[in-house]
Amino acid sequence: MTTQKRAKGNGDTGTSSRYIPNDRSNKAERNRKKTKKKQMNGMSYVMMAAALLFIVCLLILIQHNIISSLDNQVRNLESTLSEQQSLNDSKEGQLISSRNLETVETAARGYGMTEPKADQYVYVVTQPKTNANDQSNVVIKWWNEHINK
Repeated sequence: MTTQKRAKGNGDTGTSSRYIPNDRSNKAERNRKKTKKKQMNGMSYVMMAAALLFIVCLLILIQHNIISSLDNQVRNLESTLSEQQSLNDSKEGQLISSRNLETVETAARGYGMTEPKADQYVYVVTQPKTNANDQSNVVIKWWNEHINK
């Protein structure tokens, strides 16, 4: 139970009465204010959405940076690869041109190889390659079978 003090008015100052709370009610009110939780309003939702959008944009920017740096690394590696392939091709050409066919022939004769005789030659006749999926050949075959009987 709380006690309330009221000041009595006199005729000189007016007849109004004033509420003066005591110490216990002040403490209860302060405790209630401390425990009262803030409720979300429209502005706080907008601020949370803006913060979330900022974080998402920041993450996208970081990912774009990572992808760009990886793309640059891939380009550098591809250029290095093409340089190495051209160097390899040039070295292979030098190797082929530097072979001395006469030394190869003398080494082969040393192992007992000789020139083939006329009766050792075998001739093979090949036919031109045909593509079964070629539509023009199919049409020509049909024309020859049905029209030119």
